[in-house]
Amino acid sequence: RCLSMSDDVPPPEWHLHQDDWFAGNTTFTSDQLEGVTDNAGTGTHTEPTPQSPKSVEMQQFAQDEPAISKEQLAFDEEEALQELEGTFDEKAPFGRGGEISLLDDDNDSDDLLPGGPEALAEGEGTTTPQTFIILLKAFVGTGVIMLPGGFQQAGMTFSGVLLALMATCICYSVIMLLRCKKVNRDRGTYAELAAIAWGKPFGLLVSVCIVSIQGGCVCTYMVFIGQNIRAVLQALSVCAEWSYNLSVIAVMMMTFITYAPMCFIRHLKYFAIPSLIAECFIVIGLFYMYMDFLTELSTNGLAEGFPIIFNPHGYAVFLGMAVFAFEGVQLCLPIEASMERRSEFPKCLVLVCVLLVVSYIIFGTTGDLAFGNTAKDVVLLNLPRNNLNAGVQGMYALSILLSIPLQFHPAISVVETWIGVNDPSTWAFRRIPRWSVRLLFLLMLLGAATTGSNHILDFVSVMGALSGIPLGFAFPAIIHYKMCDMPRWERYLNVFLFVAGCILCVFITSMTIEEWVDHPTPAPPTCIPDWLKAPAVPQAPAVPH
Repeated sequence: RCLSMSDDVPPPEWHLHQDDWFAGNTTFTSDQLEGVTDNAGTGTHTEPTPQSPKSVEMQQFAQDEPAISKEQLAFDEEEALQELEGTFDEKAPFGRGGEISLLDDDNDSDDLLPGGPEALAEGEGTTTPQTFIILLKAFVGTGVIMLPGGFQQAGMTFSGVLLALMATCICYSVIMLLRCKKVNRDRGTYAELAAIAWGKPFGLLVSVCIVSIQGGCVCTYMVFIGQNIRAVLQALSVCAEWSYNLSVIAVMMMTFITYAPMCFIRHLKYFAIPSLIAECFIVIGLFYMYMDFLTELSTNGLAEGFPIIFNPHGYAVFLGMAVFAFEGVQLCLPIEASMERRSEFPKCLVLVCVLLVVSYIIFGTTGDLAFGNTAKDVVLLNLPRNNLNAGVQGMYALSILLSIPLQFHPAISVVETWIGVNDPSTWAFRRIPRWSVRLLFLLMLLGAATTGSNHILDFVSVMGALSGIPLGFAFPAIIHYKMCDMPRWERYLNVFLFVAGCILCVFITSMTIEEWVDHPTPAPPTCIPDWLKAPAVPQAPAVPH
């Protein structure tokens, strides 16, 4: 364990044998393991230096692995000690080895990173451009297409300033977590750092928030797919009676069978190509929507009813949406760990946040100016009803459908670790099939998604307030306060961020739920069939003078 920190410090209990232990390809003979050594073939035998039981066990382990390099031994040393001793690390926050990771090592979850786990082991991590693209994939989701409706809720000026402020807090919070990771010998996940700083209960709370925000993303994707597939069916059927009466929940139930089997695939490497296809579809869809906004402005001019400065009636909803727009905070530590030049990660993160803020402000402002108070929660539903727009909606819905397994995997990995279905030493591993845990969790997320099928903005705001704000800047601030040395002003800043995060979490959640329950606003129909349109009133002929 000492050698895991420095190769110059000898182990305390078996330092007399360190030369033999680190002899590279040294093989321990059976005579040595029996405690007898042969002196240069003279036939005389002498007793060796007394060894501790742990030293004998380590020599036996070396006999089983005769050709082991020093680097590999230093990498696997602590795990080998735990196996030989039959004990667990006392500082492990959650079960075996303290592994509560966003991505499960047993499931090849690093395979989506360029180079894969083999490249990481050889020191060939992701390059800076690759990390830039991965960060964009982590942050950009369905939140961007809800921004025009969010700008309508809060006001354009207030929304733009709030997005810039939120991006600044996110960047600072990730940098704080990286400092804490460096103090912990460049190891640890988000939950592990929280447990080291404030104990196991706090680490468990961070894990719960991670499961909640990832599960909230999956629920939002389910609602988004249901709404857009329904709009596509109505457009293709020219708003026939059967498609007009089709509810969003019914479409969600039907599309569930398409992505549910993909969530049972445990190796994420199989989603590398679908993930690339999904990102291409998202970029094409966003570009098409932006061009449609410009066409709407050039044809009809500025819409009516958009608040320029501030809207006092719906700003609380957008506060939660602004946090949800940066939904990849919990993935920054694994992404940073995969970099070849980790010192460049902060610059890459700042560049990504600046690009996202500028893009979000332009997209949200243009959509709000184009549609005004008629902007729907998902701006795709504002597109004119024709086959081309229906194809864009279907393509975007397909991209989100392919992204559901990637958002589902981090949450289910933590849940499976809680239950113990991944640990062969637990009762759950022998009695509970892992597929049943995944199916039950998917059905729970589907049930939660049905509650927000007609109020997706409110649903996203609650998810952002309950989980996004604590993970975004409240928890990193208090972890950084405990683990790192800093000047007094930064300590005050950490305390302020934690207190402000807690207050905003309670305030936004209560305000959004109150508006959601007391003032329900069902989603308006996306089309009006001919059989519901009022007949034209015949006009009387003009009377000649």
